[in-house]
Amino acid sequence: MLRNVDTLIIGGGLQACALGARLSYQGNDNFLIADPNPLLHSWVRGMSAQGLEVLRTPYTAHISPDDNPAQMWEHAHPRSNPPGDARLSRPASADHFNAHAKSVISRFKLEDRHVRAWMHRLEHDDGSGFLAHLYGEQSQELIQAEKVVVAVGLGRPIMPQGPLDKRVMHSDAFDILDLDEYGGDTCVVGGGLTAGTIAVRLAEKTDVGRIVLACRGPLTVSQLEADPAWIPGQQLAENFETMEWDEKARQLRAARVGRGVTPDIWKELTSYVDDGTIEIKEGVEVTHWSERGLQLYVPAVGASFDRIICATGYRQSVEDLPFLGPILARLDTTAGLPHVSSSFESTEISGLFFMGKLGELGGGPLTRNVPGARIAAARIAEALY
Repeated sequence: MLRNVDTLIIGGGLQACALGARLSYQGNDNFLIADPNPLLHSWVRGMSAQGLEVLRTPYTAHISPDDNPAQMWEHAHPRSNPPGDARLSRPASADHFNAHAKSVISRFKLEDRHVRAWMHRLEHDDGSGFLAHLYGEQSQELIQAEKVVVAVGLGRPIMPQGPLDKRVMHSDAFDILDLDEYGGDTCVVGGGLTAGTIAVRLAEKTDVGRIVLACRGPLTVSQLEADPAWIPGQQLAENFETMEWDEKARQLRAARVGRGVTPDIWKELTSYVDDGTIEIKEGVEVTHWSERGLQLYVPAVGASFDRIICATGYRQSVEDLPFLGPILARLDTTAGLPHVSSSFESTEISGLFFMGKLGELGGGPLTRNVPGARIAAARIAEALY
């Protein structure tokens, strides 16, 4: 079956939903969202599985196209009057944010435009636009679109090297609902919020063994997602838009250094460190591990463990998206990120846009987060119509 639309959004996470809501709000309903899972499935599952109860994002940040600073607060306390700005700036709970996000999906009827299928191949012709090949559970679908927005997820998990072993997992595979399977000694690798949260959730077990949190650098504390000089919708440097691509990429990396854990997780971590449940090893870079008897030996830590959980982030690159194969050679990239304008449109292929981390060269390090999703949605919607 061939369907024709103005815009095809690839991905079903926060970025895709923010853009879909914006387009619907502006009366532009000729779009589809392609993702094999329910909308927001990976986002909600990830936070629940890893025990993330509080976001870095404040209550003022949301994905609704309405310019309503009390949007999040209304979901937290629907019967109370909106509080002052100081109270709104505090971090949002995961439950409240998820309730808000799901309400946006419902309000703008995004499920009605959701195609439950895998993106297999994306072709482009300057004259006819884009042709997307999608595979559902039992059928193949073709979608002809004038414009395409790539709003995919986090990317390929980064893992240390070692023999394949189910006891070594990325944080993606961790689930606090299966804590009974995580007994014994555990090495949690990483110095960010996910690593700190997993260490704390493990420590909450009554029969926990030794827990070591191995951090590549000093463990830092910050509620912010990036350098505070980056204001959503603005650039860190006045001439960011005209910089060389390598310099843009350098600024992106520098802006996110040292974000570490949030104050609430730090408080829990220090409590468990004080009672000896968790040991934090800083300046330890875990690049590989090996098998030593029945345990897993981590040379950087100098100890053996029953399991290793790696909260080591993701590698996201357009080269890791197989469906872009037919057009990949036409995309200019730096550090895996496509060259895009401040409207997040490819500099090489007209009508092709990138959101989330893949759009950072157009909007800065907050582009991948909640505030950036709303800003990017507004800019892309303006460029589309």
